[in-house]
Amino acid sequence: MKRLKFLPLAMCLALAARPSLWADSPGDAPTTKYVTTSRGSLGLSGSVYLYDYAPAFSGASNNFDLYAFILNLDGASADGKTGLHAQFRYRDTRLRSYYLSNVWFQELYAYHKTPWGDAHVGKFYRKVGILWDDSFFGNIQYFNGLKLAPNYGVEWVGSQPIRPGFDLDYSAQFFPNNGNTDGSLPGRDVDSDPLAKMRNTATLRVVPTWTWGKSNSMALGFSALNASLDRSTSTAGNFNINQLAADATLTWGPSVTYAEILRQNGELDTTQNTLGRPAYDTAVYLLAGTRWQINSRVNLRFNYSSANYVGQNAREEEYVPGAVVSLTKNLSLIAEFDYWRLLPRTGGQSLLDRSYNTVLRYDF
Repeated sequence: MKRLKFLPLAMCLALAARPSLWADSPGDAPTTKYVTTSRGSLGLSGSVYLYDYAPAFSGASNNFDLYAFILNLDGASADGKTGLHAQFRYRDTRLRSYYLSNVWFQELYAYHKTPWGDAHVGKFYRKVGILWDDSFFGNIQYFNGLKLAPNYGVEWVGSQPIRPGFDLDYSAQFFPNNGNTDGSLPGRDVDSDPLAKMRNTATLRVVPTWTWGKSNSMALGFSALNASLDRSTSTAGNFNINQLAADATLTWGPSVTYAEILRQNGELDTTQNTLGRPAYDTAVYLLAGTRWQINSRVNLRFNYSSANYVGQNAREEEYVPGAVVSLTKNLSLIAEFDYWRLLPRTGGQSLLDRSYNTVLRYDF
């Protein structure tokens, strides 16, 4: 039977799963409160996450701690055209072992607005496919560094009305190197690879969107990425990573349903390739789910993600059902169940995680 390099990682996760593995939704940011003067405006907002991780398998223990303290700072000129956005994060411990500190900037960029779009310079998320699935726990793409991956660079983002009920969103980005603060698990992608850097990453994304009625819309997204993976050990080990993605998001009244497929061409992660990593592998990624606002307080959701690895000759999949309950104007309860496994083409499956996850989130 072919040995899978995933198995040591799977065993480590199963025996020592910790809440520092997980993600949060950037789309749920609290409303920013602004102070305005004749010279411009200054806004401040933030969130506090208290997180309980309860594994449902042997060999792991419960853990309750401060997942994150998040502080957003936004400043703009008097005409609103030029400004600065910063998101500062703090934890009791480092989010990942390869982080330099337990304090970091998740985002930090200056911007200038024009009628045709906004120019950003600094640190911001790569835009390939749907930005996020609004889960707390996360998905395989996040753990492989494909989602919520902030890098330093420049971008152009915009949205133009083409005709009533039809708009076109677009973005173009360039990053000289990776940013080393994504959420990927150690050993999975370039941020934890001491021998490599992702250089000259370029992305393009276009999203035509149709709207009708008061709360119905359909968005179709098309994205592409090209990057160079440069190793310090030998130029012979360098290779390119290319991604093509298509996604669709249907908003129908109180529900949002989405699906995304992403094809990556990279470096085959076989047992003979000692420098290979799951996120470098040639693979097809899927992301799908739905959210339903039951009433003003309760939101139910289900998220699915998978990766079919060519080099690993395996499929990885994750199921995350959950609910968000608004307790007060500023306080929410998030409850999610995670079931995450690795399915080799030959041999038995490996459990990566099975857990109950509860979060108290306070926004200010």
